[in-house]
Amino acid sequence: MPVNSYFNHTKVVSEQDVVQDLIDESIAIYGHSVHYVPRNDANIDAFLGEDPLSNFTEAFEIEMYVKSFDGFQGQSEFVGKFGLHIEDQMYLTVSQRRFRNSVMSQTAITAMKRPRGGDLIYIEMDADNRFLFNIRFVENKETLFTLGKLYTYELKCEMFNFSNEGVTTGVDDINEVANKFAYTINLDMKAAGGSGDYSK
Repeated sequence: MPVNSYFNHTKVVSEQDVVQDLIDESIAIYGHSVHYVPRNDANIDAFLGEDPLSNFTEAFEIEMYVKSFDGFQGQSEFVGKFGLHIEDQMYLTVSQRRFRNSVMSQTAITAMKRPRGGDLIYIEMDADNRFLFNIRFVENKETLFTLGKLYTYELKCEMFNFSNEGVTTGVDDINEVANKFAYTINLDMKAAGGSGDYSK
């Protein structure tokens, strides 16, 4: 509730729209064009909270502001007991209105209400540096109710580590990056002269 009843700074829709317009314009000017790639869950393990059969079949282009402008964060590359592990992290900001119009209104996932942890972000810095990042956390209160409204999401992202997910988005660049860094190898036993029935 406003302290002064003659001045309402929390419910003036026209003022809120001006702030949203300025944020959208700023991200469009200083941001980066990326693709939001939602995850399709096939068989979620309720205990472990993972799905080794999940896949990615859609991609939606949208602009986001790269907050980690001075380099990737996190532990970078290190070798653990399971081999090479990459923990490059970055923070992105996306307009809530642009996300509704560019992603939520077009995806076949009707349950999507905002960016989700587990979905992917494809970003191309240049022709030789293209990356797939996994959304680890979504902060919806990045700026605390300016004029009584929330305008952006902050996405904490980490370099995507593959575990047999299928990536067939229809965007060649995304599929190429996924195939380059995936650890999965498809074996065609019948082409090698085998016989009988095989299953994955």
